[in-house]
Amino acid sequence: MPTYGALEPFQGEGGAWTEYLERVKLFFDANSVPEENKKSVFLTCCGSSTYSLLRSLLTPKTPDQVSIDEIFSMLSGHYIPKPSVVVCRFRLNSHSRQPEESISDYTASLKKLSANCEYGTFLPDILRDRLVCGINDASMQRRLLEEPNLTFESAVKLLNAMETAKRDSSMLMQAQGMIEAQTVHVDAYSKWVEVVPVHAPSADATIRCLRTIFSTHGIPDIIVSDNGPAFTSEKYADFLSKNGIRRILIPPYHPASNGAAERVVQTIKGKLKKAAPGDFQTNIDRILLSYRTTPHAFTGSPPAELLMGRQLQTPIQRMHNSLRAHADFKQLKQKMRCDSNARKSCLPSPGEPVFVRNFRPGPAWIAGTVRHPTSSSSLQIELEDGTLWNRHTDHVRPRRTPGVLSDDEEPPPALAATTDMEQLSPPRCSLSTEPSTTASARQQQSSAAPLHPQLRRSTRVRKPVIYYGL
Repeated sequence: MPTYGALEPFQGEGGAWTEYLERVKLFFDANSVPEENKKSVFLTCCGSSTYSLLRSLLTPKTPDQVSIDEIFSMLSGHYIPKPSVVVCRFRLNSHSRQPEESISDYTASLKKLSANCEYGTFLPDILRDRLVCGINDASMQRRLLEEPNLTFESAVKLLNAMETAKRDSSMLMQAQGMIEAQTVHVDAYSKWVEVVPVHAPSADATIRCLRTIFSTHGIPDIIVSDNGPAFTSEKYADFLSKNGIRRILIPPYHPASNGAAERVVQTIKGKLKKAAPGDFQTNIDRILLSYRTTPHAFTGSPPAELLMGRQLQTPIQRMHNSLRAHADFKQLKQKMRCDSNARKSCLPSPGEPVFVRNFRPGPAWIAGTVRHPTSSSSLQIELEDGTLWNRHTDHVRPRRTPGVLSDDEEPPPALAATTDMEQLSPPRCSLSTEPSTTASARQQQSSAAPLHPQLRRSTRVRKPVIYYGL
């Protein structure tokens, strides 16, 4: 009865036999199995499939007629035939480090591939050279080439230290908030989405992203963005002006004015939450491929087809014969649905006094004057101190009296337009010279009037409806 461990049947193939053979020998040593009993113990524990294979290999002999060493040699020759030295060296010299592979895993794979290369005493130098050539990292490779007396052991030690430092510095940057941001760009017609990573949402980074997009899609006529520091900077405005691009900034605190981009951002964030754990950029690329090749609810066609004029090679493909007509029909249908629920827009005229919503500390509404409309639903307002504000019509109220409202007060409603000049004219008064007796007589007549005035509506008799056959 064994004292330590258990020897399970062999069920693998190829390289697994080497490990199994090592475990068999360790099992014999741990349990002090006598030499004459080793063959019986092994044949009992190796399993029925291995025993049947051994009988076939030993024919016409039987397993009880050979020694344990002959059994091991016969099975090793079957499971692990001696490979070609040329093939083994080719595999070693062509093996390079994968992008997500650690230094420890790469060095372990090099040692495993060199097992049957028969380099002898030259093996450490061969491993060192292959490590330098296949490290697949320019900074690490440059650091290794700077060492005058580099060995395989010193190279592995140096690379592990560099890998640890790089990982720690990345964690420190994330702890300090220096992680990459993503800028989202949406084409108004095709709904094509571009997601470009940036280290910081600055004006320079935004300009670099736009140059990359312009090199592929060309220069647009209009760019609509929010009021972030990168989009309101003079450098960004100068870049757009030199390229002949009109910049439109949405009203502050009204993200619905740029609803297309906001909707895409929510869609990408939702898909990232559902994505499998892994590389962030890989998940972004998969989401973009799915988004660009899926028929859009607004246009009825994939963004890639509208932009490129062809379908991308994906499992999901659809073709519409009259794409332009379908897009126009969808746009008209959405416009009619939106107009049916929207109130009638009536923009104030330039120079008209209004109250404008104040989102800063102070009064909730401030008096101002309309300069000109910036779009179909936004205005440029000039305050009394000369400051220019861009506000949505939802944040503008008509003003009839000057002043500033408090936080609790609401702006006065717009005055109803009237064409009756008599309502606006003062009451007429006439001079009379009749005696006071006449006035007193009128007062008596008015007091003698009936309490219930005479009805003036129609007094005709309304006949009830006659239903026939019911």
